[in-house]
This record gives sequence, C-alpha cells and structure tokens, in this order.
Amino acid sequence: MVKHEQSEWLFAVDDFLPDVDVVFDVVKNSPYSNTEYIGKKFTGVGTCPLPVKPLMEDILGHKIAVSVGILRKGDSTLPVTHYIHADNYDATGVMVLYFNEPSYETGTAFWRHKETGLTRLPDDASDEMFAYLTEEIKKVDNWEMVNYVPVKKNRAVFFDSKMFHSRWPEHLPHESLNDPRYNMVISYHPLPEAA
Repeated sequence: MVKHEQSEWLFAVDDFLPDVDVVFDVVKNSPYSNTEYIGKKFTGVGTCPLPVKPLMEDILGHKIAVSVGILRKGDSTLPVTHYIHADNYDATGVMVLYFNEPSYETGTAFWRHKETGLTRLPDDASDEMFAYLTEEIKKVDNWEMVNYVPVKKNRAVFFDSKMFHSRWPEHLPHESLNDPRYNMVISYHPLPEAA
C-alpha cells in the first residue's frame, strides 16, 4: 500500500484474476449501453456480474459491501461521463480492474486542484466547497496530474474513493474503435467486524 497523505491510499495488484482470458472473453462479448445512476449518465456500461468480491476481500484483508459495480467499455465514440471527479457516494474505496492492454497509452490519473491544493474531497466539505469543486472539476486547466497508473492487462487498482481521479486520456484515440479499453469499476466500503 502506498500512502500519499493522511487519509489517501493507492495501490495496484497485478495478475488479479486467475483466468483473465476466459473472463475477458465474457466481458468483451457482453452487451454495453448507456445508463443513469446517482443522477449521472454513464456511457459504455455492461451488466455482466463477475464474482470478484472474494478476491478483493483477500487482498484487502476484510469483508466489504459493494456500493456500485459496473463494466465499462471505452472507445473514441463513448465520451467520459465526468472527467476529473471523486466518488463521494456510500463508498470509501474504489477498485478499477483492467481486462486488456490496448495498443495506446491509457490508465487512471490522480489530480491536485491548483488553487486549493486538494487531492481528495474533504470528508467535512461544506456545501459551498462542494459546489465550488463541482464547478472546478469541469476546468481541466485548474488541475495538475500528481499520479498515474497505466493500464496493464489484469491489473487491479485500489484507491481512496474521495481522491480526485479520471480515466486518462479524457478522449481516447481513433484506434480505440478497433481496440477498446475494457475495465470494471467497483465502489465499496468495509463491513464491520463480526462480533
């Protein structure tokens, strides 16, 4: 586990799935569509359930509850729903699992807001701060990339859900039409220890 600041954490696990090629065959042949969740529109969303929760719990060392679990397909025709963002709904952690390694550079970027120095949404953010940051995340020039985890086939990236992050690059290149980026995103929180 890599510590960045007091409450931020980020680490990657390579070779996450034991049979990634079998799973990837199911993932790439699953149907994808646009959907709405938590008031936001998401493009390229798949609904094929994959039993990765036990693997996550083994790595994390505790039981978890999944808040959101979706497959994502990315290509140049599917715009990013929200670029720089923090996942501030019923989750403390996020796992992004990459199923393939496209021929172009892509990954997950982590960001610092230039004016405030914030790299994560504060737990006690006021309504005013939340509204301000909601507008600021639309202005990419007001942010600087502070960390980047490149896509690698079968790599799982775990991080603090309130860290500002995004797919990188925002717009995938033309070759992504024939070589889409496939990944799974799971937001989760730890379950209380059994008594």
